Amino acid sequence: MRHAAAAVLRTVPTLLGVSVLVFLIMHAIPGDPAAIAAGLDASPETVAAIRESLGLNRPLHEQFGAFLSRTLRGDFGVSIRTGRPVIEEVAARMPYTLLLSVASVVLAALVGVTAGVVAAVRHQRWLDHVVMTLTLVAVSTPSYWLALMLMLVMAVWLGWLPAIGAATPRHFVLPVLTLGLQSAGEVARMTRATLLDVLGDEFLRAARARGVSSRRMLWRHALGNAAVPIATVLGLRIGGLLAGTVLVESVFAIPGLGRMMVDAVVARDFPMIQGGVLVVATSYVLINAATDVLAARLDPRLRT
Repeated sequence: MRHAAAAVLRTVPTLLGVSVLVFLIMHAIPGDPAAIAAGLDASPETVAAIRESLGLNRPLHEQFGAFLSRTLRGDFGVSIRTGRPVIEEVAARMPYTLLLSVASVVLAALVGVTAGVVAAVRHQRWLDHVVMTLTLVAVSTPSYWLALMLMLVMAVWLGWLPAIGAATPRHFVLPVLTLGLQSAGEVARMTRATLLDVLGDEFLRAARARGVSSRRMLWRHALGNAAVPIATVLGLRIGGLLAGTVLVESVFAIPGLGRMMVDAVVARDFPMIQGGVLVVATSYVLINAATDVLAARLDPRLRT
């Protein structure tokens, strides 16, 4: 519990720094949100009234203080573009991004761990070289390019899956493949490297001398001792996918947080951008904290 509390407390200065950076960057972007919200034909008086209602005519430190005070109460303000509370917009979009991220990590874990185990067992053989080459390609391939290629082949040429939207579970297959296969490369490389280190340890040689079967030795003893770095990579991938689904959601027209923030940036919707970034950042640091706690649970040496 002390380790978990310390991990959560470490997230506070990170979130405060993120909120300051996001606030300053949003105000450094060219364009007047009040003029955009008022429209092209609005009079200067209308623009000035909207700017005053949004608090944009106040000094930056007062704007930030008001923003931070509202955020601590769970109020991210009202969207300039839609007129709805930002928290409602985020709540409506979050399930799509969360589903996409979790499903992608599950696929990455299944494919990546299996490929890493195969590569470690067949170390320096042709199968090891094939797996490592495929993982290198997966890690190096840009997500937007892989998304377009999967859409071209699976949706356009073969017609097996829908290309855009999020109406049915079939609509999530291509986005999950895009993110999951890319993450599987990282998981496979970490699994292989960790297993190769563990397979040379003394306790496995002792287990082999006692007649423990190779399958049990691999899946129970070796993989169990390699679980900490693998779990760490998977935890970091969940947080990374929550923050990195912008391109994939845009390509496949999924109404998630990434797509929401792209639209907000185009419209200079400060409250929407700030709220979306803070939600993603909070999720990221909390998942990292949970990953630290899980790693300490798996390996007591990390609790110090």
